[in-house]
This record gives sequence, C-alpha cells and structure tokens, in this order.
Amino acid sequence: MKPPAPRRLALSAATSIVALTAAPALASEWAAIFNHDDVPEGPALRPIAPEPHPYSLDQGRFQIEISPFSYAYNRRDGDGTRIRSHAFDIPALLKYGLTDTIDIQVGADLFVWEHSRERGESDWDTDSGFGDLTFRVKKNLWGNQGETPTALAVMPFLVFPTATGGMGETGIRGGLMAPWEWVFAEGWSLDVVPSIAAVRNLDDDGYETEFAGLFTVNREIREGLEAFVDLHAAVTTESGRKWLGVVGVGLTIEIDDNLALEPAVHFGVTREADDFAASLTLVRRF
Repeated sequence: MKPPAPRRLALSAATSIVALTAAPALASEWAAIFNHDDVPEGPALRPIAPEPHPYSLDQGRFQIEISPFSYAYNRRDGDGTRIRSHAFDIPALLKYGLTDTIDIQVGADLFVWEHSRERGESDWDTDSGFGDLTFRVKKNLWGNQGETPTALAVMPFLVFPTATGGMGETGIRGGLMAPWEWVFAEGWSLDVVPSIAAVRNLDDDGYETEFAGLFTVNREIREGLEAFVDLHAAVTTESGRKWLGVVGVGLTIEIDDNLALEPAVHFGVTREADDFAASLTLVRRF
C-alpha cells in the first residue's frame, strides 16, 4: 500500500547522524533569517502531533504514535495497469527523548493486508503480514520551546525491507528529512518537510535518488483543535518513472497535553498514488 503521506541515501543517513553534533553552531544564523520581532511566536508548549514535525521529545520521555485505522483504495497501478485494490495497515512509531533536542525513533507497519485483482479477472489476490522497520534520529536546531515563530530540525532515517509478502521496500532505503515550521500569523502556520533519499529502482538492480516534499497549512479553530490541508509530492531520477502527488485534509485534536488524535483523508492526483486513503492516528506521550 502506498502511504498517503511521507510520514517515511543509506551512507548519507549515517553520515548525517554524526553531523548533527555540528548543527547547533549554524542554527542561530539560520534562525535569524526568519525570526523577526513582528511575527507571532510559536506555541508555548511542544506540540503533540504525528510525525514529521521539527519538535523533539523532551529528554527521558517516551511517545507512541499508532494508526489503528489506515485504509487505501486504488484503481490503477503506476504503470497504467487497471486494477482494484483495498489495503489496510497498522503503522506504529515509538520515540524516546535522548536529550532535550534529540530523540530516537523506531517504527514499523505492525500489520499489512492487501486485497487486489486486475481488471477482467474474477480471482482476488490477498497478501498480509508484517511491514518494514524504520529507524530515525531527530535533531532540533531551534524553536523547540516555541520561543521563535519558526522551528527547524534535521532527521536522517533508514528503512529496512523486513516486510513479508512483497508488500514493502525491496532494499534498504535511507535519506534525510528537514522538518520546518513557521507560525506566520495568529492561528496560522506552515509546515514544509523536504527530503532526499536513496531508493531501489523498479528493476531492483540499483539505486535512484528520490526528492520529496510535504507542504501543510494549519489553521487553529479553537484551543486544542486545528484543521490542515496538505500536499505530498515525490519524484525520482529513474527514467520513465512518474511523479507521485497526494492532497489531503484533516484535523489535529488535542485531548490533553499528552494525548492527540488526527483523522485525515487523502486523494491521489497522479497514477503513482493511491486514489483514496483514510486514517486515524493516535499520539500518546508518557
């Protein structure tokens, strides 16, 4: 099942983790570009919301993020083959605050189920099993406490092909995300998450580079309730492979300071993406 949003260079990722120790020296210079006194400040407390975002977990705390409901429907593969598929999965992510600006994350699709058939065939193919494993490290560069109207982090990641039934990656996937947030007006914020990754090609005999971006506009409706609109786009350097595009809407509902829910729906705007996806994500901080 193709993810509705990228909540997902192997050597480059490992190098980036080492480079995090040098990042704070540059952070204040980068922050000065956007952080002006006449712009509203960010949230006073670190937000609790599904990844990716620029805020790290407090030192010594744990957080779990799980989607007990995640469904996708598709009528056509990226190569134009007319199919009909229904898929469910249960993605989960466990985070731990290593320091006050660094957290480590381990994620997996705990269960994946896909039911599909090609047009003109009467028999359905069904696959199910465990998904891929993901490891990430996030380093917040500034804005962790909402002391500035912007916040930025770097997040190298590695995905290991542990999925059963051929429903996951065909090789190790690695790269770097840079989640950035800007509170540009009272009750309004913009999230931009550019990423670069090394991914296996369609022939599974080498790697290509993938460039992706997640763009989200958030609007606070009232305290503890936000609505958002997002766009996810991705393209690779592989010849003949088309770009992926997904748009979506959803709500972020803060039940209390340590519990949040996020229902969302997404719609594919290219053949590489699923036609429709719906999910409910729960975030609990301990």
